[in-house]
Amino acid sequence: MFDVYVWQVLVMCFGNCLVIVAYAKVKSLHTIYNKCLLSLAASDLMLAPGLLLLEGVKHIWGSDESGRWMCLLGCWILAVSITGSVWSVLLVSLNRFVRIKYPLRHINYFTDRRVTCAIVVMWLLIFSGLTVIKTWYTVWHPGERCYPYAINVPEATLYFSVPVTALPILVITVLYIWIRLIVYKMESRSTSKINQENDNGWQKRRVNMLGVIIAVLYVSYTLTLLLPYFWVLSFPCTNRWERAAVLDISNAFIYLSSCLDPVIYHMGDSNIRKAVNKAFPKCRNR
Repeated sequence: MFDVYVWQVLVMCFGNCLVIVAYAKVKSLHTIYNKCLLSLAASDLMLAPGLLLLEGVKHIWGSDESGRWMCLLGCWILAVSITGSVWSVLLVSLNRFVRIKYPLRHINYFTDRRVTCAIVVMWLLIFSGLTVIKTWYTVWHPGERCYPYAINVPEATLYFSVPVTALPILVITVLYIWIRLIVYKMESRSTSKINQENDNGWQKRRVNMLGVIIAVLYVSYTLTLLLPYFWVLSFPCTNRWERAAVLDISNAFIYLSSCLDPVIYHMGDSNIRKAVNKAFPKCRNR
């Protein structure tokens, strides 16, 4: 399982670093929408050090007390990354919704300064909030494997999982369904266009790319949550170490979206492909 994690780290580092460097080097990518995607790429990239720390504790320090703080740091980084990814997708969804629902007022609502402030505030809340929550509800038992947070504590689930992860995903789902209904209504009118500019379907491709990102998010989270239950029903676990191994396998799926997001950007947006080719000329013919 460690080899799978290593490959996932390499893929997410390569893809997300490519997106971030292309954004930094190519000024044509400095748009409101791509700034939201940049936040998503940064959160996906942050998953790599957290995953390395968490797995490093298991394979280097084991379950000794000496690995406690490294384990806590790794789990905290993972929580920050996953939360940042979900909230960044929420910001992308809000941007698309306002752009399609109120195309003439979008530029007033989503200014460069407001989006920058929203991203900064979002990350400050995530860093500070998760620090408090994970410090308060962390349980460490020396001799156990590196699973420090008490996921079965009802208070931790109530104050962390529901408002921080479940509600944003619910809002993202509602927004995207609304977006698709608006797009369908516009497409049904022969005289209407999805956007006011002559950009050869640029806005529709953005909507489709957002849909693929959300679909991957749903698939990865669903497999992560349901696989342990299906596995235990089919192959009952007899001890805690077997249950921990099943969790290791299921956790590989929650990292799937961080690996696939850069591929979705590259396939769904010709501007990002051109920017990557411009930033890395050697990749142009590959």
